[in-house]
Amino acid sequence: MLYKLKISRFKSIENADLEFAMLNFFIGTNASGKSNFFDALRVLQGIGYGFTIQEIFHGKAKTSSSIEWDGIRGGGDVAVYKAKEGKRGRPTMPDAKDTFAFEATYKFDDKEYWYSAKINPSKGIVAHEAFSYKDASGWHNVFEAIEANLTTRVIKAKIFSGSKGKAPHFTFNRHIPVIHQIQDLKPGEFPFEHRDAIQRAVELLQDTQKLDLVPTVLREYSRQLQTERIGEHGENFAALVKSILSDTTKREAFNAWLRKLTPNDLDEAIIKKGALGEPIFGVTEGRNEILAPQLSDGTLRFAALTAALFQAAAPHILLLEEVDNGIHPTRLRLLVELLIARAAKGSSQIFITTHSPIVLTWLDPKSYDWIFHCSRTAKGASVIQPVTQIPNFSELTRKQPFGELFTEGWIENSL
Repeated sequence: MLYKLKISRFKSIENADLEFAMLNFFIGTNASGKSNFFDALRVLQGIGYGFTIQEIFHGKAKTSSSIEWDGIRGGGDVAVYKAKEGKRGRPTMPDAKDTFAFEATYKFDDKEYWYSAKINPSKGIVAHEAFSYKDASGWHNVFEAIEANLTTRVIKAKIFSGSKGKAPHFTFNRHIPVIHQIQDLKPGEFPFEHRDAIQRAVELLQDTQKLDLVPTVLREYSRQLQTERIGEHGENFAALVKSILSDTTKREAFNAWLRKLTPNDLDEAIIKKGALGEPIFGVTEGRNEILAPQLSDGTLRFAALTAALFQAAAPHILLLEEVDNGIHPTRLRLLVELLIARAAKGSSQIFITTHSPIVLTWLDPKSYDWIFHCSRTAKGASVIQPVTQIPNFSELTRKQPFGELFTEGWIENSL
């Protein structure tokens, strides 16, 4: 899981230092910084894939050896924090005004992985980068890139071997993150004991899935006959459900959630085949079979979200924006229960944005530490903080439901 994340000068986020749980909610008005936080996670994902900095921000077409990548909203030109009055954030280093920086700490199998990167998106280069990990014997430094003039096309990094003497230096293409290139060093150049840690860190960085489910896509026949992961917009939804239904335990749990979704006599999910055997999603109600083109947007979104939470190839990080979109208010309690239940399984760490006071009302007060409120200062900087850090929050939520405080705008008025 992503345990900690520090963000400096990225988009509207001037500074953020956050810790997370398996289930995390982000709330706030429009343009308060929620989507920019999600964009930060997608930048880390692009680093994990080994894309160039330009590709991370401007996109990459699908090839035989790589996935299609949409790029980060707005591209690299708006990726560095800029104060409202037109002056960039005060630099802490000579080149800081043109860069943003991340420090991410992941936990996996009783180990911690710390990755740091400073990037100049307008030039499409890495300005600084470092990686360390912690196991039972303590922390191990793996590499650190050396700050250099940003006009050079290469960056040098020192590789730590744990032995005495000066760490050897190697030259890397600074348009691609070092953490990906370092895996190409020969065994004699890069300590064998660090390779597994680097590989695991790269997997943790890249294994993020953002879902932006589109009902028109969910109504389509799947191009694949069977799959273990749904597409970002719902591509191959029916193929994923087909995989779920082939597993007896998952089929029963999946259908149980769908039955809770609607007061109608929905019996179970089904998969029908097209002329070429391509699957399409449907449900049965009594003797009737209702296929995806006839189902409501809300039913499809709930079914697809449920399927994503049961997918065999579950990502380490799952991003869900506007999770309540298209789902009837009376069904949102079930949605909250589903998210809590699946997060407790520990297969995916879930990050959610929502504008729904109903979702917040149904959350247990124990989860309030993992609800993050996003707001903007007079200078336009996004402030992201746990709601429990807001003055008088605990006292007020003992007297009034959190959802009502949110609806009344109490949080915005208290800041």
